[in-house]
Amino acid sequence: MTHSLDFRRHVLSVRAKEGLTFAQTATRFSVGIASLTRWAKSPEPKATREGRPRKVDLERLARDVLDHPDAYQYERRPGSRSRRRPSGTD
Repeated sequence: MTHSLDFRRHVLSVRAKEGLTFAQTATRFSVGIASLTRWAKSPEPKATREGRPRKVDLERLARDVLDHPDAYQYERRPGSRSRRRPSGTD
């Protein structure tokens, strides 16, 4: 859950004014200690997630679903060219 910037600043100002520890502040405001330490470094929430790009080509996936609506996920795996049946379905 993302807390508002106003809430984050309020929590940090109360911590500074009252000289509370991270643990005391976390308990008082029901937030995690890790969140407080992150807010102390930079209270602004991250605008975007830094991660790896999707490996799935969404257009290709949409085409595959139209062409093979009953296929299982493992059959749609990138690089998988075979349309094998699960074992025991012969």
